[in-house]
Amino acid sequence: MIVVRKTINLEEIEFVANILNKNNMEINISKSSICFIIEDNSAIVGGCSLITNYDYAIIDFLIIDEKRRGEKLGDGLLRGVLNYCLRRNISKAYFIGHNQYLIKKGFCEVDKNIREIILGTTMNSDTVLECDVEEFFNKDCSSCRRS
Repeated sequence: MIVVRKTINLEEIEFVANILNKNNMEINISKSSICFIIEDNSAIVGGCSLITNYDYAIIDFLIIDEKRRGEKLGDGLLRGVLNYCLRRNISKAYFIGHNQYLIKKGFCEVDKNIREIILGTTMNSDTVLECDVEEFFNKDCSSCRRS
């Protein structure tokens, strides 16, 4: 069974950090971050970290173990994380940087002026992606099949 949930202990966070390291992603999981995992039959196969700030969230990373990619697990993890946001009245989710996967899922690049107003000017990237959380769930699910 596939489950998306918040991490409950340091071991789970370290397991996600190990997946990041295996994929050459140099990201430190902040203590102020909310970390999620996706499990398949109790085995952690991916993770996501985000920071919330009133009505918006910033996604630090979303990763699926390389051996498990192509199984739509990333879609499930993203939906779980954005559902968490929706339930807490978080209307926008942002990702700082360019991420083709998130663009494919419906994130759009934010205009530079809006980006600076919302997120400030101290960013390491010229690109910020935005997702309207409610609108995300009003679209068809990428893993839905039509008859």
